[in-house]
Amino acid sequence: MKLKSVLAKYPLANLHQDRDATKRYLGSIKAHLGLIKKIKLVFGVLIVIFGFLILFELDRHLEASLTDMLPEVWVNFITKF
Repeated sequence: MKLKSVLAKYPLANLHQDRDATKRYLGSIKAHLGLIKKIKLVFGVLIVIFGFLILFELDRHLEASLTDMLPEVWVNFITKF
């Protein structure tokens, strides 16, 4: 009895007992891996975009336009610290 309660706390140790639970567990892992691949793709695209911005020195113009849009209090706070 005590062994089952210990195994219930650790899903990997308990996977051999139930095939359906194993399929559900592996399915959830695959779903998370798909999400991770999408996140990696988004970050890769962002890195390429910012790389081009830096290469063509457009990052300075973007920073200047964003700084102009910020309230003066925020700009003073950012530049102070």
